[in-house]
Amino acid sequence: MSVAVIIPVYNGENHLRQTLDCVLAQTLRPDEIVVVDDGSTDSSPSIVEEYSGVQLLESPGEGPNAARNHGLRETGAAQVAFLDHDDVWHPQHLQRLSNSLEQEPGSPAAASGRGTFQDGEQPQFAAEARGCYLQDPWDRYPGNAMGEPLVALVRRDALEEVGGWSPQHDGCGDFYLWLKLGLLGPFVVRESATAARRLHDRSFASDLRKNDLLNYYGRHVDASHEALRLRADKGLGTDAYHRRHQAEEAMLDLLRVLLGSEAGSLQRAATKFDRSLSEASRDDLRPVWSTFQWYLRPYIQDVGARAFSSQIFRLTERWPRPDSELRSMLREWSFRYTPTFDLISHHPLNALCWSHVLSRMCRRVRIYLYSR
Repeated sequence: MSVAVIIPVYNGENHLRQTLDCVLAQTLRPDEIVVVDDGSTDSSPSIVEEYSGVQLLESPGEGPNAARNHGLRETGAAQVAFLDHDDVWHPQHLQRLSNSLEQEPGSPAAASGRGTFQDGEQPQFAAEARGCYLQDPWDRYPGNAMGEPLVALVRRDALEEVGGWSPQHDGCGDFYLWLKLGLLGPFVVRESATAARRLHDRSFASDLRKNDLLNYYGRHVDASHEALRLRADKGLGTDAYHRRHQAEEAMLDLLRVLLGSEAGSLQRAATKFDRSLSEASRDDLRPVWSTFQWYLRPYIQDVGARAFSSQIFRLTERWPRPDSELRSMLREWSFRYTPTFDLISHHPLNALCWSHVLSRMCRRVRIYLYSR
């Protein structure tokens, strides 16, 4: 099967060469390699021109998803992979994913595991050959079960059937695309990690989480809603997912409260959440909560885990329903990240507090005994 690789780039001169080198080093050489410049003001376009066999396209600066769609229109290979300008692949990445798609003709896409590496370090892969399994991207809704664009190789006809990337959902377009593709069938997933994402504070998602958190999370909630509508249109079950989406909407209200937005109301957020998930288990809550934590991570780092955990605990003290499952989860989370002295001094009569203190003491004793 023919393969196209599409790389959107915006001011990627520091990393673009390494990315292009890893594509050209693939054991399955792509039939088409396209870099779509999304309005760079640095030397990215001239770097691309150094590579023969790599086509440079110009995009009008409308965001990475629009750039990916532009590259999709200008290529014709049957299988398509998308790689950001700062990420890399193991040399066998495309070969293994293409083989997986051939072995699973009912899958719209194949995906690998992925590792991470700090900017300035060399990527580390877990590329030893392992097994494959089928996974429905909806399993962890509203979480991103598959991960970033670099992990996937997608059939072109499937991409065209679901309308490609959504320019309205930059930053969470992969999450939305995987859900749309999941309506066509499960992904075939390789357990080995042949993709590596570079961690740095200049990445697109990092910038959005730091500078536009409320709108960014709101965009994710909108993508969840739109994907759920598409699922209903296909006549597929939506009940369990609908409860989670309602919880996600309540989390958006909770985020407004945390960020001090005038539109934020704890009463409204808590009531909406408790009503939508009154019969839900923690298994229902986990993907909602873990996604919320991912979006909040830069904010937590900025204010400090101790201050944030105190902020969360104060919210739980004002929670309308004492028996709320979310309230319990938030309190447990805040206790987990509160220093022991602060726990005892601020909550001396709280049983959950002492449970965490005793757990920490037991863990330290085990570490001490093990080290002897």
